[in-house]
This record gives sequence, C-alpha cells and structure tokens, in this order.
Amino acid sequence: MSGMENYHAIVSNPCFEYWVYLHLVDSDAPFNRTGKKSVCDCVGKKIREISGFEQYNKGNFDLFKNLSKVTDAQNNAIDRSKRILGENNPEDKNPSTNFHVLIERLIEQSSQ
Repeated sequence: MSGMENYHAIVSNPCFEYWVYLHLVDSDAPFNRTGKKSVCDCVGKKIREISGFEQYNKGNFDLFKNLSKVTDAQNNAIDRSKRILGENNPEDKNPSTNFHVLIERLIEQSSQ
C-alpha cells in the first residue's frame, strides 16, 4: 500500500478564482478565454463586478477579510461546489471545483 489512498487532488476548473467566485455567486456558467484575457482573467473580472470586490486582484487583495463580511460565504461555496460538481458531466467540468474537500477536512481537523 502506497498511502496514496489518503490523498485527493484539489482541482478548480478553470482556476482557483472559481472557488472564490462560488463564495459570492451561485453560477455554473462556463468561463472561456476572451480576446487577450485568459480564462482566469475572465473569472477575476466577474469577481470585480461584485460590490465590495471591485479591487479584487489575485495576490493583491485582502480576500479573507472581504469574504468574512459576506454572510455564510464559506458554507455557500461548499454547498454550491458540491452541487455543481455533482451536476456537471464528467467530460465537461468547466466550471467545477472540489476545493470543498480540503476545506471540510480542515474544519474536521480543527474540531478534533
């Protein structure tokens, strides 16, 4: 036994920002590259359209502080992530994320 059975890949498609987006919006609309903007730039643009997140910029924004102001943001993201991942065709996973697996594991560990 390799011990790998305890490891799970945490994947967000198209990018990590989709996990952030799920804290704020319930959406399974796919993201695509637009012009010179990458797919992740397009997700970031959608985040910046939300009140309080206009200054969102990957790596240059107090994300946790701002998300903590949103009622039930973490629970919403977990619920949305599970639902969307369950609804998506395995061959068409844009968008999807299983980041909730990591968050739930961390919550479980913190309560032990």
